[in-house]
Amino acid sequence: MKKIFSILSILLLVTAFSSCNDTDDLTSIFIKSDKKLTTLWQTPHNKPKEIDLWNKDEDAYNKSQELKKIDENFSLSFDGTEDNGKISGTLKGKAVKMQISGTWSADGKSNRMSIKLDHGIDYNKESDILAKEFIKALTSVYKYSGDKNTISLYFKDPRYNNPHIGFVKK
Repeated sequence: MKKIFSILSILLLVTAFSSCNDTDDLTSIFIKSDKKLTTLWQTPHNKPKEIDLWNKDEDAYNKSQELKKIDENFSLSFDGTEDNGKISGTLKGKAVKMQISGTWSADGKSNRMSIKLDHGIDYNKESDILAKEFIKALTSVYKYSGDKNTISLYFKDPRYNNPHIGFVKK
C-alpha cells in the first residue's frame, strides 16, 4: 500500500510540475480590453511614487488631472496575434490633442516589450505636460508587467528611477 501511495504521489507531482506555464497570457493582458492611464510612476528605493512633472505647480497638475478624467484621453488599445508566447500587432490611442498609432510586440516569457509609434506623432504638439510625457514614455518602452486588469509599461528616462506608466482596464 505504501508503495502504491508513493508511486501515485510521484505521478501527481510530475503532472503538477509539467503543467506549469511560466509564460504570460498575453492576449488576456493586452488584447481583451482598452487601457486607461493611471499615472507615470517611478520607484526610488522600492517605494513607488508619482513622477512630479508639474514641479509642484498645482494649477498645471489639476489641469492634467481634469484632462485625464475625459474617457478617451490617455488611452491605449492593443490589437495583435499571439504565437508561441510572443505577441505583436498594432496599437492606437489618444493623449489629449493627438491620436496615437503604431506597432508593438511583447514576449510573455521575458516580459520584454517594444513600441514603435508611427511617423508624425510629435509630443511637442501637446500642450499638457502629462500628455507630452505620456507620448515620450511610449517611445522608449522596453518591458511590461501586469495582468488582465492592470499593466505597467517600463520606459527608459535618465531623469527618473525605474519609471513606468500605469494603466487600468477601461
